[in-house]
Formats: sequence, C-alpha cells, structure tokens
Amino acid sequence: MGKLIKKITDECLKCGTCVNKCEYLSKYCTDSPLDLISKINSGELKDNIPAVFTCNLCSLCEEVCPVKLNIGDLSLELRQEYVNGHGGVSKIHKSLLDDVQNIYISPEVKTAINGCQPNNENLKGSEIVFFPGCSLSLNSPHLVKQSYSFLRNQFPGIGIITGCCGAPAHLIGDQSISTIIYTDITQSVRDIGAKTIVAACSSCVKLLKSKLPEDNHVVSLYQILGEFTFQKRPKATHVFNIHDACSSRGDDLAQAAIRKIVTDLGYTLEEIQHSKNNTQCCGRGGMAAVVDDKYSATVAKRTLNEVNHDLIVYCATCRANFSDQGAHVIHILELLFNENWEDELTKPPLPFKESVKNLSSLKKYFEKILS
Repeated sequence: MGKLIKKITDECLKCGTCVNKCEYLSKYCTDSPLDLISKINSGELKDNIPAVFTCNLCSLCEEVCPVKLNIGDLSLELRQEYVNGHGGVSKIHKSLLDDVQNIYISPEVKTAINGCQPNNENLKGSEIVFFPGCSLSLNSPHLVKQSYSFLRNQFPGIGIITGCCGAPAHLIGDQSISTIIYTDITQSVRDIGAKTIVAACSSCVKLLKSKLPEDNHVVSLYQILGEFTFQKRPKATHVFNIHDACSSRGDDLAQAAIRKIVTDLGYTLEEIQHSKNNTQCCGRGGMAAVVDDKYSATVAKRTLNEVNHDLIVYCATCRANFSDQGAHVIHILELLFNENWEDELTKPPLPFKESVKNLSSLKKYFEKILS
C-alpha cells in the first residue's frame, strides 16, 4: 500500500475533480484525495469500517482524474490489509462471505458442462462456455435460460459454468477465498475444453479478465448479442434512458452493443449526463450496501436524478438497487426476450431467501438439458 500512497501523494494535482464527482471522496475529503491519505497516515481510518468499505470501487475517480489516479485501488488495498491484519473479514461482512462459500460456490449450485456430446466434439461453439454469474442467476433465472438458449442456437456446442466469479470475496478484501474461486473456474474451463468465456455480468467480465490465464478469452454476453441483428418490434415507440454498469467502464464494445440492440428493436434511447465511460455507480458496487445501505441509496439517486424515462440496465445488481429506489427499470435481456417486458418495469427484486433457490434450480436445469 505504501507505493500507492506515494504515487497519489506525488502525482495528485489537488484539483478536486474526483472529490466533486464522487460521493465517497466528498464524504471523506475536503479538497483532494490527499485528505484521505492524511487520515490513513494518522491512523484515523484504522478499523473504520465505513471509511474503508463504502468506496464503490467504480473507477470514476480515475476516469475524471487528469493524471489517472485510482483511489479505489487504494481502498481495495486497505480492505485487504484489514482482512490480513484481523485474521479474516469484519463481522459485518461475515454473513456475505458465508453466503459465497455455502451458497454461491457450493456443490449444490456449481456445475461445468461441455455442450458437446462425445460423438460431436467438433460442433460449432465447442470451445465456448457461458458464465451467467450469480447476480443474474439469483434475480432472473429465466433470463439465464433464455440467453443460453439463444447462444446455443448460434453455437450448438456451447457449454455452461454456473456459480460465482469470486467478486464478493474479492471486493471485501478476502484474497484467499477469491483465489480459490478463480482457480476452480480456471480448472473447470480447462476440464470442458473451453477457450472463450461469455459472461453475462460486467463485473464477471472485468474480474475474470484480470484473474484468469491469458489463454482464456473473456467477453461480454452483450458484445456477442450485438453481433446479431434483431427484428424491429411492431409499434416500438418507447423512449428509454440507459445506465451503464460501472464495471463496464472501458468496455466500449459492450456499451455500443447494448445501444445497437435497443435501436435494432426499434426503440429510442436518450443518453443521461453520466453514461458510457463517464457512468456513475448504481450504489452497490464494491459491496458498499453491506456496510451502509443508506449510502448506497444516496449514490443511486444521483443517477436517478438524471433519468427522465424508463431506465434500461444490463446488470442485475443495478436493476435491483434502482428498483429499490422506486425507479421504473428493466434489464436489457428482459426487453430482448420477453414480449411482456413492460410488466417487469415496476417488479421488485426477489427476497433473498427466495432468490437463492434459483441457483440450485439452474444447476438441475442445465444438467438435465445437457445430459
């Protein structure tokens, strides 16, 4: 962490741009990130859970910084230091880590299946695997099934890996658990002979790209979908705003694909002020809501204040948080695959106890159709 502190101390221009743009920095800094550095050096932030764990790790600070300093990197190192120094995650994060270990990556929900039958090893798509991730699987299992069905029609040999990418453990600073998850995914990809991982979650794309071996190509589901042309809907007069997932920052191909899909369908898009690589976090990035759900709601409302129409997202977590704030919001896959998508605009997220059942149900579904 010392090297990163020195880099920020040496290079920060004290312009205040990031502080003005970021809810987290504006809370803990007066003029510049150097205020945060001062609090770290003085020990003021030691064991201060909100100060260490509410940064959304969304990289907007880096995007707007004239010299491209990322304060989120410092926040992540602070979290890792906390976990290492305390022999594990904080009490407030314990239940989340338990869910990751006992639910999201348990044998009851994990599966890795090659889409090819033994006598069809050269079937188109045999080196591709679909990784829906836990967030979409928890909230919208029907969209996981429909996405896989579409992909399988185009790539009949495509496989499936269910479970978690390790982001929750990674974002709360537990490197040991997240490394176990990455290693397991890497082995699963090798076992089924895949080279390309198509991920439905922008966080999964970002994390797996950074953690998996270089011979594994990770690509967004939306980039793949954008390569196809979809039929214009009859009487498609609806106007939408769009919120880009903060984890898609820098993924210009995925961002462009989302817009192509919407316009292919015949709908109109109006950009909000903070979009594409300048997007703001929905509020739940970095697992911030685990520590402070009011803070998460405040961050969400910054984006919703810019919204004038029904909102399209392509992250299940974004959809859940904006819905919790009363927004009319829909996942892009709902718009694409569900003719009755308007019914989903005001539907609240599933209760957690109900949503976890979807993970084991999806495992059974894929094992049945691919057996």
